[in-house]
Amino acid sequence: MDFFVGVSTTNLYAAISIAVLLLLLALFRTQRIMREESPQVTNLQRDLRLLCNAAVNMGRRINQLESHLQEQSKRQEVLDIKQSQLEIMEQNDYSVEKAIKMVRKGATADDLVETLSIPYGEAELLAMIYRFDKAG
Repeated sequence: MDFFVGVSTTNLYAAISIAVLLLLLALFRTQRIMREESPQVTNLQRDLRLLCNAAVNMGRRINQLESHLQEQSKRQEVLDIKQSQLEIMEQNDYSVEKAIKMVRKGATADDLVETLSIPYGEAELLAMIYRFDKAG
């Protein structure tokens, strides 16, 4: 208590009163700032909630689009396979037509295999069928 030696009680009360007033003033100022900032905080919270909802919805939409893209990719693969098979069938049809013409001109099964690269059994069958057709 040596610190307060020589200080009158009145001066001490005055200093304490000023300190309390300054604290009250700071408290009121802080409360006023909080009241002024509160609507802004509320608006920011609402905006943040809206952004979060938008992000969730965007994520769902991206997942839907990815699923759709995978489905389309699978469909494209199937179409590519079918297109490839169709092209092979068209080539085979052309080879068969060419083989028939060759047999009618006297080609043997060995000639068909060598020229058209068709299986020997198929070449032999075509040669038998259309050789008789030529004779008949």
